[in-house]
Amino acid sequence: MALRLSRRNGQKMSKGCGALFGLGWTAFSSIFVVAGIWVFWTSVQSRTWEKVPCELVKFEIIDEPNTDPPFRPDLLFRYEYEGTPYQSDRLTSADDDRESDYETLVELRQELYGKELDLTCRVNPGDLSQAVLQDSAGDAWFGLVFAGFGGCFMLVGIGLTFTAFGEEKAAKAKTTPATLKSPMAGVLGCGFFGAFAAAGLGILFGVVVPKAFEYFDMRGWVETPAEVVWSRVRSHDSDDGTTYSVDIFYRYEFEGIEYRSNRQSVVGGSSSGRKSKAEVVRNHPAGTAILCYVDPDEPWKAVRERKLGWWALFALFPLPFAAIGLGGLWFAFVKKKNPKGDREPVTTRASRSTSGKSSESGIRLSGGGSTVGKRLLHVVGAIFLAGFWNGITGVFVWQMWQGWSRGEAPWFLTIFLTPFVLIGLGLIIHIFYRIFAIFSPMYRVEFSERHLSPGGHASISWRRAGGGGTPRRLALWLVGREEATYRRGTSTSTATSVFHEEALFETETKMMMPAGRVTVDLPADAVPSFRGTHNKVRWFVILTADVPMRPDVKDEYEIDVKGGRR
Repeated sequence: MALRLSRRNGQKMSKGCGALFGLGWTAFSSIFVVAGIWVFWTSVQSRTWEKVPCELVKFEIIDEPNTDPPFRPDLLFRYEYEGTPYQSDRLTSADDDRESDYETLVELRQELYGKELDLTCRVNPGDLSQAVLQDSAGDAWFGLVFAGFGGCFMLVGIGLTFTAFGEEKAAKAKTTPATLKSPMAGVLGCGFFGAFAAAGLGILFGVVVPKAFEYFDMRGWVETPAEVVWSRVRSHDSDDGTTYSVDIFYRYEFEGIEYRSNRQSVVGGSSSGRKSKAEVVRNHPAGTAILCYVDPDEPWKAVRERKLGWWALFALFPLPFAAIGLGGLWFAFVKKKNPKGDREPVTTRASRSTSGKSSESGIRLSGGGSTVGKRLLHVVGAIFLAGFWNGITGVFVWQMWQGWSRGEAPWFLTIFLTPFVLIGLGLIIHIFYRIFAIFSPMYRVEFSERHLSPGGHASISWRRAGGGGTPRRLALWLVGREEATYRRGTSTSTATSVFHEEALFETETKMMMPAGRVTVDLPADAVPSFRGTHNKVRWFVILTADVPMRPDVKDEYEIDVKGGRR
């Protein structure tokens, strides 16, 4: 049959494309996994060194405005190993201990002096003269998160690859592809939606919520006079171009003690456009009197401005990620426990015609008949999805474009963004597809019997209810599907198998397409409809219309098959 042949050809092409896309996605995601593991390993190497007591001799902070980052620790500590004295000036095992924020080093100094009696350092057993005061825990966590995030996307790629090869294997063995595919559904759902949920929740609770608490706490900080030590425009170079920020280093007195800071605002950050930042720096040369706000409980903490400004919108950034991730996980693993198919199909009497006579068939089938309202909802959903995806991607594309326009070559960002841009273009094309679908033909399908029994007979009538275009081919199919829900650990997936497929009506004659009637002869050995907790047997009448220059029509209508002959 034409429909079945075209579907098989489409499946064959999709398998090859799916496997190729899955392998490419996996290879690309593995770059982030390897980078994250490398950062993690280099950060935790010093944790294997032996811990010994030490004495902090000095800890000063040197500011060098012509160097970036401008602040470095100038420290010295002594320790003994097997009776031999040593000394070291290394804070961490990293190549460079410089910091962009003065407050970071001040807090570390306060912490080290606070536990001076119990201070320990880690000594390299291979070189006893090499010791560090602190582990690079922050870099280690960053490496783990980076590798984990990339690993989630790797799972998606692996799932796509195994799904494609699994379908090919199933086709050769003449087994049910859905059965082989079902374990991968959980992997795909967990990997893809889990990555979105982890990113959204991580940013929300790791950045947004702590900053919100800090902002409200700052309302009680004390306004204090300060003086500018130096000011500069700081450049932030990366593969996606150059951004700029204002960096003003100032000193202030609180309760008779002098402190210093270069913290500007609650959130911080940088943006494109150097001119506006340079103007702020020109207005704040060295010696300029300014105001800052000091934490009375920890006076080494200060901020120049307490306003959030447009950076407050950053609080909204993780919400779509969290919504998509948690919503996808809920839909994939929770809602499947009680899908709509658990309910008996709802059938209603057909409305009377304008002449007051009953319509030909009398009973409308339940299920997925197309209406203008449904198709408009699909358009709105496609616009929202495309707008969300391209809105976020567009920010990084703009930064990439800025880099290329300045003669730079942000190759890494360009390669990284390419698959996301292609997905965004596909989502835009999908909007037009959904718009064109509004003008595809719509049909009303009715049934002569409320229920059918194995070996029973009934008639199905269809009538065109609107839409434009004349189909090339119209067909009605009787399809029986089995659905089985599997649970492996916390993952739940549903496998679908078609056990009956019968063409009830096919035509390419245009005069027979607007309306008609066909008889359904249900097989005597037909399996009755069944809706259990984990297994379902469902029967459908499917109307398909091949429409030129418009999206094709495929409407499913569920019917109820009762056990036993009538």
